[in-house]
Amino acid sequence: MTTENKNKQRKILLVEDDQDIKELCRIAIYSTPFDITVIETANAHDAYRMARNQKFDLIWTDQQMPKVLGTDFILAIRELPNHRNVPVLVFSGYVEEAKRKCGNKSGVYFVSKEDGTDKAIEILVKILSGEKKKSNVDCKKISKELLTYFISSTRYVISSMCAVDSIVADNIEVENTFKNPKTKVDIISLMPIKSTTIDAYFFLGFPEKTFLEIVERLLGEKHKKIKIEFTDACAELANIIFGHVKTRIENKYEFEKTLPQLLMGEDIYLPDKNMLIISVNFKSSVGDFLIGISPVDKL
Repeated sequence: MTTENKNKQRKILLVEDDQDIKELCRIAIYSTPFDITVIETANAHDAYRMARNQKFDLIWTDQQMPKVLGTDFILAIRELPNHRNVPVLVFSGYVEEAKRKCGNKSGVYFVSKEDGTDKAIEILVKILSGEKKKSNVDCKKISKELLTYFISSTRYVISSMCAVDSIVADNIEVENTFKNPKTKVDIISLMPIKSTTIDAYFFLGFPEKTFLEIVERLLGEKHKKIKIEFTDACAELANIIFGHVKTRIENKYEFEKTLPQLLMGEDIYLPDKNMLIISVNFKSSVGDFLIGISPVDKL
């Protein structure tokens, strides 16, 4: 473990409804050689609310809790862009049930309460030390391959649904930021791609002028600026494009069902500022727009 890893400040969300067990877990977590802040809650509802408002480095959760199971909480939290790939440690007396319900999710670890907190802490230390499972997957190569499918599906969907002509794609660009894209976007739909081969984000973004033209052709309504009541059009287009791609290559990638998230203005970001962006700019009869894929490293 490097000194940098050891001294880096971490924040862990502890979700446990049994007060005595929660205290044991807290004591065990603070026994590790890391600078850790533990945020505690007794139910998944509060945990989800906390996760929406702040970023955690790891989530430690029980399985059997009032109203919402730990695995349901995990599935919900993995839809949040800021916790798309957060490590989760399930510490429970119902480990086999949790494994069945959670499925083959990357970065989720299971420890039985019968084994005590020592085993859980052993896993936690490995995670926080940055010891990741090695992968032979070339995420950049697969992302570029996927993007070629998204390019043709985007052309088809935008052309057929929005009556847009002359859609031409530029060369594929590889960068590490949204700050200086060839096309400045004012609204973007960010959609998780989850599969057995790769975890990534697909994004579809429009400058305001282009999006308003798209909305006029989709809804028959003319507007001078973007309004919240029709922003779902961006998410719906991303969903349809992704669906079109899935019908073409489902057998190869085994995609899971996901939902897009809308981002606008200053809120346009990626969950990790260092994520790679593989994008392509389109020119069309209604203006420029942008699509891309950002691969996520799996734990």
